[in-house]
Amino acid sequence: MKINTSTSIAVAALLGSLSANAAVTIFQDTFNTADTPWGNVTNDLAARQAGGTTSSTYSLVNDGDPATDSVIFEGHLMMRIANTPPTNNIVSLDTDFGPSLLNKVWTLSFSQNRTGTGVGNGWSGFAVGTNSTHEIPFAGFGLIIRGTGGGGWTAFNGWTVVGGGTFPEDVAHEWYDITATFNEASNTVSVVMDHPIIGVENLGTFPTDFGTSNSRFVGFRNFVDLIDNFTEADLYTDDLQIEVLSSEPPPEIGDVRIEILPGTNALALTWFSGLGYGYTVESKSSLLIGGWETN
Repeated sequence: MKINTSTSIAVAALLGSLSANAAVTIFQDTFNTADTPWGNVTNDLAARQAGGTTSSTYSLVNDGDPATDSVIFEGHLMMRIANTPPTNNIVSLDTDFGPSLLNKVWTLSFSQNRTGTGVGNGWSGFAVGTNSTHEIPFAGFGLIIRGTGGGGWTAFNGWTVVGGGTFPEDVAHEWYDITATFNEASNTVSVVMDHPIIGVENLGTFPTDFGTSNSRFVGFRNFVDLIDNFTEADLYTDDLQIEVLSSEPPPEIGDVRIEILPGTNALALTWFSGLGYGYTVESKSSLLIGGWETN
């Protein structure tokens, strides 16, 4: 919207987002930390998260070998399983988002890379559940990815397999992106994977059942059944983000008013806004010149 106030006063432009789906980031973690080179997962959590109102705590579950661990390494979350004895071994890292995601449409997105000399054993996965249990399958919705040797994926809703498939190429040793969109009104989740070799894969839409729980735990898993000594399976995660989506359109701007402030040579530009929406005012001295200046 552009308003020509007079020949001697600037032209003003009021710019606002008119997207039909506004997104509010409630959590963002790029896993940067001052600890080098091996940073503690729980250090500086508040500094790494966006929004400031989400109460979240990382927790770690170790089974078996002491070399199984989660750390911040070179700006990534690294979950390592190494030198595993002949028992199942899983490392699990969970964040409790409480009721902040309850009954909403929201997205979970992140980048991952599973690598290491023992990567051909086991799988990596993510889960959204109602508690921090690291059972297999998950207490809630979960998706696991096997990266090599006929690698594929399996989706779980609680103890029930609700989907699965294979990949045309191995997906290990490469960074890929996952976006999961949860619609808690319809009790569904849609999952998309973007891999540099296989491209964009729409894995499908699956049922979810969180029951009456008022908490949502987001967890990552790294699992192996057995790998040789002096080998490891590493799961790297980065750019973890959770956004709550609104299906409501932004409010109408309404009447834009511009008037001279009494007793001054200044102008006031006013419009109707809405909570959670941002606007930018740009101006120029004449329509005959190029470019706009942001006020």
